[in-house]
Amino acid sequence: MAPEAIEAAIIELRDVWVALGQRSARWKPGPRRSEDSLREFEQRLGAPLPIGYRTYLREIGDGGRGLADAPRPLHEFTADEIERARKPFPLTRAWYSPDPFNIKLCKKFGLYDERKDLFVELPEGVEPTDGTLLIGAPTGTHEYHVLVVAGPHAGEVWVDATGEDTGGVTPLAPDFLSASLDYLRAILADYEAG
Repeated sequence: MAPEAIEAAIIELRDVWVALGQRSARWKPGPRRSEDSLREFEQRLGAPLPIGYRTYLREIGDGGRGLADAPRPLHEFTADEIERARKPFPLTRAWYSPDPFNIKLCKKFGLYDERKDLFVELPEGVEPTDGTLLIGAPTGTHEYHVLVVAGPHAGEVWVDATGEDTGGVTPLAPDFLSASLDYLRAILADYEAG
């Protein structure tokens, strides 16, 4: 994302947060992160945070509500999650487990033909969410929003729906700021619609 686009997204996010906060007290971002705390987390991670996510943490806040229902503050990431995020992200396109039960369900629900090229066996020891941080989860689902932290897809937000019947891991947005704006705009539109 170009610096001008990041700046424009941050300005709009601030405006949307204010508008949501006027409708309900529960819409409040967490505290902003300092440069020192961001560098400390990046040191634990062993890589820089994607620029849009990093800017959001510094300029808007860490935690609170935003992307999905429960964006996770940096202090909640465990050592195991950090270790997983250090691994290479293995996907280049949407992925669905080639497990026979999953394929059977996709056939039952008429999803097999559109997904048949996406049932891919991953190498042993590789998980489809390696190289990501779990940043949020929509309420009441088994879908998780994950942020790719390194490699060619760094900065992208993907949906991990492997906990759902017929679920997989699929791209959601090209960057954290776009995903956050899309989500918050939809919430604001719901409030405005009554």
